[in-house]
Formats: sequence, structure tokens, C-alpha cells
Amino acid sequence: MLQIPQNLLTLVFPAKCLGCEKELSNPARSNSSFSLGREQPGREQPGREQPDCEPTDQAKLGFDFLGTFDHHWCRDCWRSLIVDDAQRCTKCGATLTHHNPYDGSCALCHEHDLRFDQAVAIGNYRGMLQELVIRMKNQHLEQMAIQLGTVLAFQVSQSNFFDDLDLVVPIPTHWLRRVHRGFHAAEVIAESVAHACELQSSSQVLRLVRTTKKQGTLSTAGRFKNVRNAFVVRPKATVKGLTVLLVDDVMTSGATASEAARILLKAGAAKVYIGVIARGARVS
Repeated sequence: MLQIPQNLLTLVFPAKCLGCEKELSNPARSNSSFSLGREQPGREQPGREQPDCEPTDQAKLGFDFLGTFDHHWCRDCWRSLIVDDAQRCTKCGATLTHHNPYDGSCALCHEHDLRFDQAVAIGNYRGMLQELVIRMKNQHLEQMAIQLGTVLAFQVSQSNFFDDLDLVVPIPTHWLRRVHRGFHAAEVIAESVAHACELQSSSQVLRLVRTTKKQGTLSTAGRFKNVRNAFVVRPKATVKGLTVLLVDDVMTSGATASEAARILLKAGAAKVYIGVIARGARVS
């Protein structure tokens, strides 16, 4: 098959920012594939302009940050996505806008016994991030899911549990709903995160055994009740002793993620962490 160089493609089809959809001022200058490569030394790339939002040393470990930046995001949109100095809930990863009295956790996490150990999110479900998620889901944009997964991988790489992860698992949807939609964003995001983090990914670990009501139509208590015992670990799947990263697009009450984590822990998983594109609850 004929391989067309990336620089020729960008001459014919100028690269556009996924956020604002404007043409990028700097065409793509490196291969878009990358890896976090946890055992690789950091690589300097001479001759390339350093973005103002320089990643941490840990995230630089083999992570082709600049290649991703060049290909898919303008500087302003990247700054909107990556907020390094934000105060975050130590449990669910939500960005906190005000001081809270709960020792670093948000009020929602303080009120509920969420079964996962910790979660990371790109940001709260609002502004540009909300628009990107809505576009991704409504228009079935697989490329958007891949690139948002890339940004989530960047956040996961900076977490205190990154080096402990063994397996990435998407939170499943019911097969009837999947047939209707024709697109499962969580699975695409999970594969993108796993590829970047050099981890195994499997969509054959968890199964949703019954249809559930849409969580967005229910109260917080109703959401926890709605997903109770809705998941099972597939008979041939093995999670015993593994540290699992559960991935979804949006987490609001945390009920779905908590129940899926409970089932994995019951099956022998050592720990369960959560990675989501956006934290959907209104937290302060």
C-alpha cells in the first residue's frame, strides 16, 4: 500500500485543532504515534519550539508531548485542557474551584463510599471539554476519542499510581445500547490510554448483564441503586492480583465506576483506579 508522507498530507489537508477547529499555524512535524515508555529516558527534541505548558519530568518519560501538541491542538486549546495548578479532589479528580473542609476531597466523595481507590480526569465537564465530549459522542468521532484518550494518558502518567498499573479496562455498555449507538467511546479511550502507557487493554473483562436506566435521569441515590449488581467479570477473565485502571468518558456521581470497581475487587483485583475524560458533577 502506498504510504504518503505526513508533511505532504498536511499540505493537501492542513491540520486543524480538535478544540477550536482552526488550522494549526505549525504543521505536524513528527510521527503522531507515541509512547509513555515508563523505562525510556526522556528525549530532547532540538529545533522545536517549547510550549509554555511544559509537562512534568515524569510525563516527559518517553512521552511524545510535542508531537501530539503539533498534530491536534493549538496552544490556547491545550492550555484549556491541561490545568496543572488546579486543586483537585484527592478521590475523584474533580477540579475544585473553592476551598473545601474535607481534607482535599469534594463534598460528593465525602458523602459516598466510592469503592475505587482514586480517579483522574482531564477536567470538569464544562466549557470546551464538555463541547468536545458532546461532539465525540453525538457524532461518533473515533479520532476525537483517541486524542482525548491521549490527553487522559498524559494525566494518568502524572498520577501517583501510574507505575503500579497492570491493565486498562473500559466500563462496558449493554450490547443492545452498543448496537443502537454503533460506537463505544469508553473502549476507544481505553485503548488509546493503554497504547500510550504501554499497558495491556481488554474490553473482555467486564460485562453489563442487564439494561439499566440512563443515569442522567436519576437522583444520586437512584444512580447507585440502578447499577447495583449490573456488572460481572467474564468467566475467562483474570484480574486476581492486578491493579486495574477503569476508563470511561464522563463520571458524575461515581456510582457506575464504584460498582464496576466493587465487582473487580470482589474478583480479586488488588486495586482499582479510574480514568475519565471529564468529571461531571457540580463540585466546589
